[in-house]
Amino acid sequence: MAKELGIKTLVGAWLGNDPEINQREIAGLIKLAKEGLVDVAAVGNEVMYRKDLTEAELLNFIKKVKAEIPGIPVGYVDAYYEFSHRPAINEICDVILCNCYPFWEGCPFENSLDYMKQMYYQAKAAGNGKEVMITETGWPRVRT
Repeated sequence: MAKELGIKTLVGAWLGNDPEINQREIAGLIKLAKEGLVDVAAVGNEVMYRKDLTEAELLNFIKKVKAEIPGIPVGYVDAYYEFSHRPAINEICDVILCNCYPFWEGCPFENSLDYMKQMYYQAKAAGNGKEVMITETGWPRVRT
Protein backbone atom coordinates (compact mmCIF):
# COMPACT_ATOMS: atom_id res chain seq x y z
CA MET A 1 0.00 0.00 0.00
CA ALA A 2 2.84 2.43 0.83
CA LYS A 3 4.37 2.00 -2.62
CA GLU A 4 0.97 2.55 -4.26
CA LEU A 5 0.80 5.88 -2.43
CA GLY A 6 4.34 6.84 -3.45
CA ILE A 7 5.71 6.46 0.08
CA LYS A 8 9.26 5.18 0.51
CA THR A 9 9.67 2.10 2.66
CA LEU A 10 12.17 0.81 5.17
CA VAL A 11 11.56 -2.92 5.47
CA GLY A 12 13.33 -5.08 7.98
CA ALA A 13 14.17 -8.66 8.85
CA TRP A 14 13.68 -9.24 12.58
CA LEU A 15 16.57 -11.39 13.74
CA GLY A 16 16.85 -13.16 17.07
CA ASN A 17 18.31 -16.31 18.54
CA ASP A 18 16.23 -18.77 16.47
CA PRO A 19 18.17 -19.72 13.30
CA GLU A 20 15.08 -21.04 11.50
CA ILE A 21 13.11 -17.85 12.05
CA ASN A 22 16.15 -15.79 11.04
CA GLN A 23 16.36 -17.62 7.71
CA ARG A 24 12.65 -17.00 7.05
CA GLU A 25 13.00 -13.32 7.92
CA ILE A 26 15.98 -12.87 5.58
CA ALA A 27 14.21 -14.75 2.77
CA GLY A 28 11.11 -12.59 3.25
CA LEU A 29 13.11 -9.36 3.13
CA ILE A 30 14.90 -10.46 -0.04
CA LYS A 31 11.61 -11.50 -1.67
CA LEU A 32 9.96 -8.15 -0.92
CA ALA A 33 13.00 -6.27 -2.18
CA LYS A 34 13.03 -8.22 -5.44
CA GLU A 35 9.32 -7.39 -5.83
CA GLY A 36 10.24 -3.69 -5.69
CA LEU A 37 8.66 -3.03 -2.30
CA VAL A 38 11.79 -2.03 -0.39
CA ASP A 39 13.64 1.30 -0.58
CA VAL A 40 15.91 0.65 2.41
CA ALA A 41 16.51 -2.83 3.88
CA ALA A 42 17.14 -3.24 7.61
CA VAL A 43 18.91 -6.45 8.59
CA GLY A 44 18.29 -6.95 12.29
CA ASN A 45 17.11 -4.68 15.07
CA GLU A 46 19.15 -4.41 18.28
CA VAL A 47 20.57 -7.94 18.05
CA MET A 48 23.93 -6.65 19.27
CA TYR A 49 22.26 -4.86 22.18
CA ARG A 50 20.26 -7.99 23.09
CA LYS A 51 23.22 -10.30 22.31
CA ASP A 52 20.97 -12.55 20.21
CA LEU A 53 23.68 -12.99 17.56
CA THR A 54 27.41 -12.59 17.38
CA GLU A 55 28.76 -9.74 15.32
CA ALA A 56 30.09 -12.28 12.79
CA GLU A 57 26.64 -13.85 12.42
CA LEU A 58 25.05 -10.45 11.86
CA LEU A 59 27.71 -9.50 9.31
CA ASN A 60 27.01 -12.71 7.40
CA PHE A 61 23.29 -11.89 7.23
CA ILE A 62 24.05 -8.36 6.01
CA LYS A 63 26.45 -9.70 3.36
CA LYS A 64 23.83 -12.18 2.14
CA VAL A 65 21.15 -9.51 1.80
CA LYS A 66 23.50 -7.07 0.06
CA ALA A 67 24.51 -9.76 -2.45
CA GLU A 68 20.89 -10.62 -3.21
CA ILE A 69 19.53 -7.08 -3.59
CA PRO A 70 22.19 -4.87 -5.17
CA GLY A 71 21.16 -1.26 -5.62
CA ILE A 72 19.04 -1.14 -2.47
CA PRO A 73 20.68 0.46 0.58
CA VAL A 74 21.14 -2.02 3.42
CA GLY A 75 21.60 -1.11 7.07
CA TYR A 76 21.33 -2.43 10.58
CA VAL A 77 19.20 -0.94 13.37
CA ASP A 78 20.57 -0.50 16.87
CA ALA A 79 20.89 2.00 19.69
CA TYR A 80 22.96 4.97 18.50
CA TYR A 81 25.87 4.20 20.84
CA GLU A 82 26.29 0.62 19.57
CA PHE A 83 27.70 2.01 16.31
CA SER A 84 30.53 3.74 18.21
CA HIS A 85 32.27 0.43 18.89
CA ARG A 86 31.19 -1.66 15.90
CA PRO A 87 33.43 -0.55 13.00
CA ALA A 88 32.85 -3.74 10.99
CA ILE A 89 29.08 -3.15 11.03
CA ASN A 90 29.52 0.51 10.12
CA GLU A 91 31.77 -0.45 7.23
CA ILE A 92 29.41 -2.98 5.66
CA CYS A 93 26.22 -0.93 6.04
CA ASP A 94 25.15 1.50 3.34
CA VAL A 95 23.12 3.49 5.85
CA ILE A 96 23.25 3.75 9.65
CA LEU A 97 19.83 3.09 11.20
CA CYS A 98 19.86 4.22 14.80
CA ASN A 99 17.41 4.13 17.65
CA CYS A 100 17.54 7.07 20.06
CA TYR A 101 15.92 6.91 23.47
CA PRO A 102 16.20 10.26 25.30
CA PHE A 103 13.30 9.50 27.65
CA TRP A 104 14.61 6.07 28.65
CA GLU A 105 18.08 7.55 29.21
CA GLY A 106 16.61 10.04 31.69
CA CYS A 107 16.75 13.17 29.56
CA PRO A 108 14.26 15.88 30.61
CA PHE A 109 11.80 16.78 27.86
CA GLU A 110 13.05 20.37 27.58
CA ASN A 111 16.56 19.11 26.72
CA SER A 112 15.46 16.28 24.44
CA LEU A 113 16.09 18.01 21.10
CA ASP A 114 19.70 18.82 21.98
CA TYR A 115 20.16 15.30 23.32
CA MET A 116 18.72 13.81 20.11
CA LYS A 117 21.19 15.90 18.12
CA GLN A 118 24.06 14.53 20.23
CA MET A 119 22.89 10.96 19.61
CA TYR A 120 22.54 11.60 15.87
CA TYR A 121 26.01 13.11 15.59
CA GLN A 122 27.55 10.27 17.59
CA ALA A 123 26.07 7.76 15.13
CA LYS A 124 27.09 9.97 12.20
CA ALA A 125 30.70 10.10 13.42
CA ALA A 126 30.75 6.32 13.86
CA GLY A 127 29.39 5.89 10.33
CA ASN A 128 32.21 7.96 8.82
CA GLY A 129 29.88 10.24 6.87
CA LYS A 130 27.29 7.65 5.84
CA GLU A 131 23.65 8.65 5.88
CA VAL A 132 22.07 8.22 9.30
CA MET A 133 18.37 7.59 9.76
CA ILE A 134 16.75 7.75 13.19
CA THR A 135 14.41 4.78 13.22
CA GLU A 136 12.90 4.96 16.69
CA THR A 137 12.78 7.52 19.47
CA GLY A 138 11.20 5.50 22.27
CA TRP A 139 9.00 8.25 23.73
CA PRO A 140 6.26 6.81 25.92
CA ARG A 141 2.63 7.59 25.23
CA VAL A 142 1.23 10.18 27.59
CA ARG A 143 -2.41 9.98 28.62
CA THR A 144 -4.25 13.20 29.27
